[in-house]
Amino acid sequence: MELARDHKQEEAVCFLGGQAAWAGMLPSQWAEDTRIEIMENGTKVAHTSGVRICISTSKPLPAGLERFYFVTTIQTTAGKARKGSNGDFPVVAIGFCTIGGSAITFPGWPPRAAAPSAQSWGYHGQDGCLLSSCRENGSTVANGIPYREGHVIGCGVDLSTQTIWFTRDEHRLASEFKDVKGRLFPLLGLMDNIVVQTNFAGPFIWEEGE
Repeated sequence: MELARDHKQEEAVCFLGGQAAWAGMLPSQWAEDTRIEIMENGTKVAHTSGVRICISTSKPLPAGLERFYFVTTIQTTAGKARKGSNGDFPVVAIGFCTIGGSAITFPGWPPRAAAPSAQSWGYHGQDGCLLSSCRENGSTVANGIPYREGHVIGCGVDLSTQTIWFTRDEHRLASEFKDVKGRLFPLLGLMDNIVVQTNFAGPFIWEEGE
């Protein structure tokens, strides 16, 4: 928080202050899954199975918490480009969901028949699209800013304004999701070979911008 104050990031100070009040109750690690390797106390994930999967944190945001923010660094990507991949931009997505990740096909995709009420929102690396399962026909929110190895992607939610928003390398994207409701889990969607590291606790710095 002091680092955020030093950089005059008042919005970051506000978010960190809110999260500090919920210490020990906040999502802090990704849930175990036999198809991935989870390291460093649940914050680092290596995916090499070639299967499209979703994982969520082991617990949701606690009831009553209005704001939460986490960042994920795309550390390495490997393997041949897959059908549907965009060159060096991997098939990966970061966001939130209203149910455990195992019930989600991919962040922002329409819900499975087995969990029709499940909702999810995601920022996709291969094409930069923001997808919401709540939008008709899986339509996207305009963005078009992809990400790949070396990029740091932040995902924040403010339930007081029912908004999910994203940052890319500390710059907040103009596009965001509105009318967000429910008990939320941070969410990862993985397909290509990839290693990602997530920071759930801070410190964070981001700026308004593209």
